[in-house]
Amino acid sequence: MITTKKGKAGKAEFKANVYTGISSVNKRVKMLGGADYLALRREAYAKDGVTPTDTQAPDLLLWDQTLDQNWQDLLIGESANLSEVQLGLSGGTEQTRYLISGTFRDEKIVLPGDLGYKRGALNMSLNHSSIDKKFQFNSSLKYTLDENNTLQSDVTSFFNLAPNFPIYDAKGDYYWVGNEQNPMAYFERTSLSNTSNIFGNTTLSYEFLKGFSAKLAAGFNRMHMKQTQTLPKLGFNPATYSGSSANYGDGSLSSYIVEPQLNYNLKLGKGNLSALVGGTWQHSVREEQGLTGSGYISDQQLDNIKAATLITPRNYSYAKYRYTSVFARLTYNWDEKYIINGTFRRDGSSKFGPNNRFGNFGALGAAWIFSNEGFIKENIPFLSFGKLRGSFGTVGNDQIGDYQFLDSWTPTSYPYGGTGGISPSRFPNPDYSWEVNKKIEAGLDLGFFNERLLLTTNFYRNRSGNQLIGTTLSSQSGFTSYQANLPALVENTGWEFELSSVNIREKDFSWNTAFNLTIARNKLLEYPDLKNSANAAKYFIGQPIGIVMGFDFLGINPQTGVPEFRDVNGDKAITDPADLVVIGNAMPKFYGGLQNSFTYKNFSLDFFFQFVKQEGPGLNYGYLSYSNGYALRNKDLSALDRWTTPGVPAVIPGASATAGKPIYTAYQNNYRLSSANWVDASFIRLKNISLKYDFKDLLKSWKFNNISLYLQGQNLFTITSYNGFDPETRGYSMPPVSVYTAGVQLSF
Repeated sequence: MITTKKGKAGKAEFKANVYTGISSVNKRVKMLGGADYLALRREAYAKDGVTPTDTQAPDLLLWDQTLDQNWQDLLIGESANLSEVQLGLSGGTEQTRYLISGTFRDEKIVLPGDLGYKRGALNMSLNHSSIDKKFQFNSSLKYTLDENNTLQSDVTSFFNLAPNFPIYDAKGDYYWVGNEQNPMAYFERTSLSNTSNIFGNTTLSYEFLKGFSAKLAAGFNRMHMKQTQTLPKLGFNPATYSGSSANYGDGSLSSYIVEPQLNYNLKLGKGNLSALVGGTWQHSVREEQGLTGSGYISDQQLDNIKAATLITPRNYSYAKYRYTSVFARLTYNWDEKYIINGTFRRDGSSKFGPNNRFGNFGALGAAWIFSNEGFIKENIPFLSFGKLRGSFGTVGNDQIGDYQFLDSWTPTSYPYGGTGGISPSRFPNPDYSWEVNKKIEAGLDLGFFNERLLLTTNFYRNRSGNQLIGTTLSSQSGFTSYQANLPALVENTGWEFELSSVNIREKDFSWNTAFNLTIARNKLLEYPDLKNSANAAKYFIGQPIGIVMGFDFLGINPQTGVPEFRDVNGDKAITDPADLVVIGNAMPKFYGGLQNSFTYKNFSLDFFFQFVKQEGPGLNYGYLSYSNGYALRNKDLSALDRWTTPGVPAVIPGASATAGKPIYTAYQNNYRLSSANWVDASFIRLKNISLKYDFKDLLKSWKFNNISLYLQGQNLFTITSYNGFDPETRGYSMPPVSVYTAGVQLSF
């Protein structure tokens, strides 16, 4: 269900919020300059004892030796403009209120060219209640239209291309060498998508008898998306070019939900008994199809499928999803001190076979509001609120693909008997069932000094069993996997803390603080026959699910410059998986945030810091990291600390550009997947900051309800030792951008 803003009673009020801003990538990976890069390449061939050729080393023998390009500046170094306009009109009476609002956003991205995102939205809501408040009616309708004009792939990973790689040849065309890609040619491969969405909600409630009320909520969502991807000749290396083409996609989603409820409240003794029964019916239909067009007379026609001489179906899918549920809840609150409640629900999902479609789930909970006890009020007067609570129960999970329990077939281009054939595309399993999560939770809520200091502490333990996963099949079956329940048991535990305080509350000055902290852990408790499964080298009983396996780096051999690793099985060879060990955990150790809000007369200042304690893949981790001196690939400044002289210790492997050489082999096979490159990725980030000024003194003379100016910033700076682009995203993907905006809000 979608919730929306409601109008306010009274005369019509117009509101506007308009802002504009700019965004940019504020973190660059420091790479070798042109001279240092060329020196590294020459050293690599010298150490290998190999004389470079034009084919192996065009950067040394053919290209401009003075060219020093920073590919990060060229690819993701633009400053991007953004603007947004929000308008709204609201009003009504005490019984009937309305709201009409609209939004338009135009946002460019930090890549070269006219790429970006546009969004328009229209929202309407109507709320009505009877004079006696027994009847309530709420309805809303929202329509959005999005246009996303971007590239088909992230070009950030080209950041380590040779700094003297030519963009253009002597004729002004894109330069190509061997099978290498020219990153600037990627900007010829456009991707344009248009998405429309309409959401609707209506809620009716009526108290037909004292204590009895009925409620009916219904909603719908209709989405349609069209996408066009063009692949012109200009965007491809002639050595691998197979003809211009375009991909066309069309998808739609229709979803409906209805939830009737019946509520009953009864005063019973010194307490109140409340009961609820209800149900959910949800129905959705998803349809997607893709076509590829080729044989165009001109690349200028790639966005028009009618201009293709050959149209090939790429994919088609159609799926219906139905979900039904009945549920009940019973709660008793005695004297605002002791609360017990129980819930039960029976859920049914079309994602399971007929024999396992339904599952039963429930929970029990209790709470003690001890601050309402007389002895607490007398002995701890500064405690304004205290609540101890706990619960345990089960919930189900059906988040898998549709029709996994049925045979499915795919048309093929191979004829059989003069007609098109079909081939099986999925191995069915009619016996899998709901994944079950058993949850235990306990919490303590405290308020001090009339709620000026609030503390919430929460502990949870979730155990997920009957895991819904793809189970590996033998290649002889013709399939890679099938959907099944794995009787593995995974435990997630954690502590959550929230602390908020009103530090100062004066007439002209106030200061509020909010702090939150989450400490989460998980581990695998059970996995039948794990040693003989396909996951034997990935999961271990008692270990976290997010463990990372790699080679245990011992250091650089000071005589040879070759990186060395622990020989786990003692066979005098470093191999995968025999010598893999646990080198890290992808799950954060803890994370949270700190927010402070200040007001001084007409000024208000808010800022929020995000912090995460974690580890992760460093800049030189993974298969996109290459040996120091590898052909046409630049390195970060850590390469300056590489081994160069026999007998002199170093922390970075020596230079090598030739396959089969010891340094090259050890780097490519082991070093880039070792503990040497699994690093601390903790950070503290100024996530948001806002400064606002309200022109309160002008409101009466200008007949405005509100006028204010504000400045805002997002992702302004990050404190971290992480050596890659960004510790939050990690890897070679586009890092978060810093955003600076200025705007005005007014109402009358």
